[in-house]
Amino acid sequence: MVFLDGVYKVKSNREAGYGRYDISLTAIDTRFPSIIIEIKQTDEINKLKESAKEALMQIKQKSYFQEFVNAETEILLIGLAFFGKTVEVEEEILSPLL
Repeated sequence: MVFLDGVYKVKSNREAGYGRYDISLTAIDTRFPSIIIEIKQTDEINKLKESAKEALMQIKQKSYFQEFVNAETEILLIGLAFFGKTVEVEEEILSPLL
């Protein structure tokens, strides 16, 4: 994420909505989406997809994206789950509310 400097403002573990998100990437240029990432670890490989969906649902249920609601960019919500080196990702795009 270090290489995103100048394109995104990177924040982690900040309060937003009704909780704390893991990572927030605020787009500096409105051509790019702003991004909220929630990360889950699972102890069973067969629970990866379910955990990624739970992470995505947590972003929506706790309204972590509220700081971007009036922005002119799309908002990319990413739920990420991992087991060791195996990763599963669920995503959803919210259109800007102009």
